[in-house]
Amino acid sequence: MTRRVHFASSIEEIGREAWDALAGEEILANYGWLLTLETAQPRPRRPMYWWIEDQDGILAAVAARLRDPGSPAWNIDKGRYGLLAYVIRPLRSLVQRRPTLVCGAQMSPGQPIVARPGLSAETYHALASELLDTIESHCRTKRWKLVFRGIVEPDEALRGVFAGRPYIVGAESPGSVIDIRWDSWSDYLKDLKTTHPRTEKSIRQQVNRARRGGVVIEELTGTSVIDAELHRILADHHFRKNRQHFYMSPQFTSSLKKNLGDRAVILVARKNDRIVGVSIYLCNSTAMHLKFVGIAEDMVRVQEAVYFNLAYHQVIGRACTEGFRQLYLGILAYQPKTARGARLVPTESWIWAPGRVRAGLLRSLLSYQARRQERAFAPFSQQNRTGRETAAPCYKWPPRSRKG
Repeated sequence: MTRRVHFASSIEEIGREAWDALAGEEILANYGWLLTLETAQPRPRRPMYWWIEDQDGILAAVAARLRDPGSPAWNIDKGRYGLLAYVIRPLRSLVQRRPTLVCGAQMSPGQPIVARPGLSAETYHALASELLDTIESHCRTKRWKLVFRGIVEPDEALRGVFAGRPYIVGAESPGSVIDIRWDSWSDYLKDLKTTHPRTEKSIRQQVNRARRGGVVIEELTGTSVIDAELHRILADHHFRKNRQHFYMSPQFTSSLKKNLGDRAVILVARKNDRIVGVSIYLCNSTAMHLKFVGIAEDMVRVQEAVYFNLAYHQVIGRACTEGFRQLYLGILAYQPKTARGARLVPTESWIWAPGRVRAGLLRSLLSYQARRQERAFAPFSQQNRTGRETAAPCYKWPPRSRKG
């Protein structure tokens, strides 16, 4: 069978069995997760897939989506760029006049090129190079920009594929992950007491206050009846934190359970038979990934600490007892995460810059941004290394807008 690169504009054009055989345990590349992202968004999503297959199935693939010019590829804010942000913002419309093809894991860090396990280094290099040549040619023809984002700890094989190509490396906000090495919640607290005694004491108080306040946290198995209620909580929480409308439809939670089954964990917090919070995790056999958290507005600053119990404590306990090895908690809010034992995971974007002038400008801008981020995240990295609590300036990243 002659090998060639295939293209599809929807994951539904590719067989679920063939795609999941390639994705394996990579839950963020799972067919069901990609299908949910395509179908559960109010605005049409423009996904694109390139893959190479043989008689035994798919050998390697790249999942991508086209970002409109009005959707910036990174946030141009004072926290990332300092006073330079005021110079860059007026130029944003000029810089981003064309769509950007964003390749890599959807909404999370991951590997940009998914390949069948067990391939030799030579075969992997040939397949990945063929995919890159095709994608770059497509972007050149369409006059699109191209970025591979969310790249975590790239190995030599991946770096070798991109070596010699016109890509500029940029730093993204790091992810955070707790390496689970405990068999129970009590073992976790006992270990945390030796490294973060104040946090351990605070956690016990938060758990006890929630219990006394009548807050009950449980897992949902079916959500279709309360889809609208869950969506309202998630949407309100998202708008309060980001001043942007939530990007999922009211049917999102039921679509997620339909497409992923037990791999999608939906936890809700109830008080007086009323749902006051929801958190959503994706799971494979070894790891849990926090994707969404929503807390009712009147429960944000109450003594029951619904947010911390729902987003962190309940799930850390589940991860310990159910045998997961890692718990991924996403970006930002690093102080409470590192205080609970998380470490930071450096994440990169590789931006295609075939022109000399554009490459020079991007290299200078991203180098400046990387230095600022390194200084901003240094206290959290130091906390990871020493295992001691520090006065980490969590309020400095991201900066609060003066407009509220």
